[in-house]
Amino acid sequence: GANDVPMILETSIGVGIQGKEGTQAVRSADYAIGQFRYLEKLILFYGRNGYIKISKYICYYFYKNIILVVTELFLAIYNGFSGQVFFADWLGTMFNAIFTSWPCLFTFAYEKEHDVSTCKRFPVLYRAGPQNALFNIKVFWGYITYGLIHSALCFYIPALGLTGYTNDNGTTMNHWRISTISFCLVIHVVSIKLMLISSFWNKITIIFTLFSVVFYYIILVCLCTEFFGQMFQNELVGVYDIFTDLKSWIIIIVAPFAICLPDVLISQLMYTFIPNPSEYIRKYRHSEEMKMLIGKEEAIMKKLSRSFANSMISRHTNDIKDSTLPMTKMKKNEDVDNCTNCPLNQMTGSVNVLEELNNNKVNGRGKVKKIKALSLYPEILNKNNQLSEATEVQIDPA
Repeated sequence: GANDVPMILETSIGVGIQGKEGTQAVRSADYAIGQFRYLEKLILFYGRNGYIKISKYICYYFYKNIILVVTELFLAIYNGFSGQVFFADWLGTMFNAIFTSWPCLFTFAYEKEHDVSTCKRFPVLYRAGPQNALFNIKVFWGYITYGLIHSALCFYIPALGLTGYTNDNGTTMNHWRISTISFCLVIHVVSIKLMLISSFWNKITIIFTLFSVVFYYIILVCLCTEFFGQMFQNELVGVYDIFTDLKSWIIIIVAPFAICLPDVLISQLMYTFIPNPSEYIRKYRHSEEMKMLIGKEEAIMKKLSRSFANSMISRHTNDIKDSTLPMTKMKKNEDVDNCTNCPLNQMTGSVNVLEELNNNKVNGRGKVKKIKALSLYPEILNKNNQLSEATEVQIDPA
């Protein structure tokens, strides 16, 4: 209603529920839902995914720009701060605008760690946001450290490996050929890093990542021709002969994976030995132990839900105190949950069942070996054939 508008406007994120009170709160909110039960999915799934996306997006953007910029700094250290530019101007200009932004956009648009059902089943996953687990000083400087290390490797591998090298055509690797190979390493490394930090791969993200790399090489070959080179970047004319040299190809293909190998090893060691709650659930989600725990949880929630639905039994508490429950024998081939005459259902699982049931078949699935009752009303106990303190239902598998 209208009285909730100031409260919604003061919050960081306002959620309005459209109801009979009007639509002013909904129009003032950042998000609008039709029923209160939709709040669970909005917070546990979409809210958590939004936090994951923006956290990874910010850290990754700093990371990929540090690689590009600090590589130029290593050149200044290497040549005694002569003022020489390392990368070609047009390549650096299109780095953020075309080569790396589109894969980043589509990857984080589809980013998610778990599906809706898993996020609802394990609300502990939402604690990553309030605890700042994915965006804090430690995580941020971790990306910065990776950027510094990767930029150093992207510069020194081609600089030390190709300086003074002459290919089969008799062409010496000059400054612009080495810088172009180094820029190729930067493109490959940031693309591989993007796939490593992503938790959800699909066709769209893979296609756009590969397309951005292929598009980079198309632009590079065009700039290396005389027609486009003299028009845009004269320094790159004829540089495409690096693609005819085997050593250049080895550096371009093998070096990016070698640079990102420590990232893979560190993340895998952390996933194996010190996983966070999200990794732990993803690791053991389909294990037999997890399925058993989920089954027990579902059984407990089913009992609690059934108890809540029949909570009006408290109105008849006095009548129950003065009378004893009938000793009802369960019909054969009738399920415990579907038996309307069963005291276990009539009293929400809060009665003793005759020991005669011990040998009866239950829907052909097994024998009821032991049935006691979970008492929701401890004040009405201690009489035979009435409520009991504990519940224990064991059924042999068929």
